Amino acid sequence: MVLDADHVYWSERSAGVIRTVGKAGGTPVILVARQPEVGGLAVGGGHLYWTVASGEVRRMDLRHASRAWHVVQPPIEVVARGGKKTQFTGHSHQ
Repeated sequence: MVLDADHVYWSERSAGVIRTVGKAGGTPVILVARQPEVGGLAVGGGHLYWTVASGEVRRMDLRHASRAWHVVQPPIEVVARGGKKTQFTGHSHQ
């Protein structure tokens, strides 16, 4: 589970989905589906990052309504609010 200023994000590994809900509450929605074994999550710079079973790092721009995602080349360093750094190396987090 990861947080940004307004939302909470989490994965359901076995279901292959990533969900979100506003920090103030509401109904959770699926942001991404059909992902093979979602691993680590990180959020920063307006993007959501995650790993999948193959080791790919994927990214979604949260500022756009299209909800399209893209494969990005690791290593990726994401600096979240509060200065916490997460580095994706291209290996799925088990």
